[in-house]
Amino acid sequence: MLRQLVASLTLYGMFLAPAWADIGNDEIAAYNAALEAGDAAAIQSAAIRLGEEARVNPGHPDASLLAFEAAWTLCRFSSCNGAKPAADFAAGREDAPPFAELLTAYVSWKTEPGKRTRKAVEDVLSRARAEMPTVVSVSVFREIYAADLAGQKWQDASRVAGWAVSHYAVAADALTQYRVEAQLVSISSAFNASPQAGQLQQMVHLRGELKRMLAQAEDKPDWMKETYWIANAWQGAMQAYLQSSSQRMISDSEIDKILASYVSDLPPAHDDEEEGKPPFCEGTFIQKPDIKYPSSAAFRGRIGSVMLTYKVRDGKVTEPKVLASVPIDGFRDEVVKAVSKWVYVPTEDPAKTGCRLDHDNIIQPFLFAIR
Repeated sequence: MLRQLVASLTLYGMFLAPAWADIGNDEIAAYNAALEAGDAAAIQSAAIRLGEEARVNPGHPDASLLAFEAAWTLCRFSSCNGAKPAADFAAGREDAPPFAELLTAYVSWKTEPGKRTRKAVEDVLSRARAEMPTVVSVSVFREIYAADLAGQKWQDASRVAGWAVSHYAVAADALTQYRVEAQLVSISSAFNASPQAGQLQQMVHLRGELKRMLAQAEDKPDWMKETYWIANAWQGAMQAYLQSSSQRMISDSEIDKILASYVSDLPPAHDDEEEGKPPFCEGTFIQKPDIKYPSSAAFRGRIGSVMLTYKVRDGKVTEPKVLASVPIDGFRDEVVKAVSKWVYVPTEDPAKTGCRLDHDNIIQPFLFAIR
């Protein structure tokens, strides 16, 4: 984001400086220099001066844009302190940049948090769903639903994240990562607010979409792999909750059918690492010690889901790693502690069958529920 701002403003300085006789080139140069240096205090000071220059020179053709840029920079580097005059100026202009109204509402919420200012931001966001996203709109959407998540305001988080899904979708593939993130937040928050089978079905569809993305991607980005496993963990947690509370849920066969529909037209996955190796021995894990439900009172009655990957070397579990966990902490520690001591016992002697007791990638889900 910083590089984008630096690049755009440097271009203005290079090619438009001769026309800026009424907005000092010193302010432009100082602003660009501060951004390039990454000095937060210098950036804040330069942005305030740039915003002031724009406001006292309203006749300049780029006054609105410069004021908007200055206000947004102050929000990024100083929690919007000092941004209100420039933001209000930009929003009140006939040539206001896209989402200038959102920026001024966001500034008010950041500097005077409360129900009134929060509602003002939501009012603008709710109308932004069909508009082309910008850095400002994406950032504000994410910060709003992140604040709701932190405050465990599940209904609010689900609603705002749902709007964000529609908004990000306007940019198609350019914002796939953020759209998927917002979908995950919206579905999981709705489940936290009022658990229903419909949210489980939505999570399975999201998992299927991510499975297809991974199958088609040559370079599989970390965010895609991480979100896929988070969706897996959420699916497990939802199933555990619905089952333990005797609520209606979708069947395993229906889940398999949904997942298969996303990859049915793709070639079967091929594991190059397994090619040419002897088969992994048939057998069973001696699952001792048992995995225990966390003793902490904080986890009393809670549902948990952990996706774990580990290797097997000569029948012993090595390198257990949590791929995803819902909730993030607590259950994962119990799983890793127990599984790291498990031993795999083959049904027959490997020396006779030619099978192997080494495996590089076992993935296993673990569910915690009170019955």
